[in-house]
Amino acid sequence: MPTAVYQTVDFATIVSGVGAAKYLVSVTPTGTPNQYNVVYDIVVKNYGNMNVNGIQVRDTLANINGAINVSNVSVTIPVNPNGYAVNPLYNGVGPLATNYNLLSGSPVLPNYPVANSSFTIRISCRLSNILSGIVYNNSAAVTGTDFNNNSLKDISTNGNNPDLNSNDKPDDIGEDQPTPLLISVTPQTPPCLSLTRVLYAGFRNWYRIEYVSSGRSIGTGRIGWYK
Repeated sequence: MPTAVYQTVDFATIVSGVGAAKYLVSVTPTGTPNQYNVVYDIVVKNYGNMNVNGIQVRDTLANINGAINVSNVSVTIPVNPNGYAVNPLYNGVGPLATNYNLLSGSPVLPNYPVANSSFTIRISCRLSNILSGIVYNNSAAVTGTDFNNNSLKDISTNGNNPDLNSNDKPDDIGEDQPTPLLISVTPQTPPCLSLTRVLYAGFRNWYRIEYVSSGRSIGTGRIGWYK
């Protein structure tokens, strides 16, 4: 008599998904006008109950303000529970396709344990010709494949949470907000009007006066009162 025991697998319970979020960590002036050292963090997380194979993260820094304005690029992985390696050819501007890949090789992103299901990549770069008052947007993208070799992809959303509505579907509409870089315009206080001289005195205690702004006469007026 056969003794083998067969078990069924409920594939309906298999969920695959990966998400990314990107946020601005710091902006530091270099001392050169309109030039800044900028740091971004990219958070990547497995939202399924299976491994994500061939995980890769891409970030085109040239989209911020043109390739010519990007320099001094470096990449680290400050949160790296799975021991991923940085792609040494990454520069974010090309011309090779591999110049946009942040990870070396095609590693696996596990779903378990939870501590190993996410990691953080940090990009440091120098951006030139950044004008105050203009928003410079940028996004990253994460790709991989599921257990059945189906393609997975997510465009980053701004912040450190890839799944803004907490439904374990990080690719929902509205969860691909670009990460902005904005150098605020320094407010300018207008010069105060000053009274430099009394032009002449009138009758009944009033005076004709001159108003001056930045050394230039901008008009005259009258002060005083009647008795």
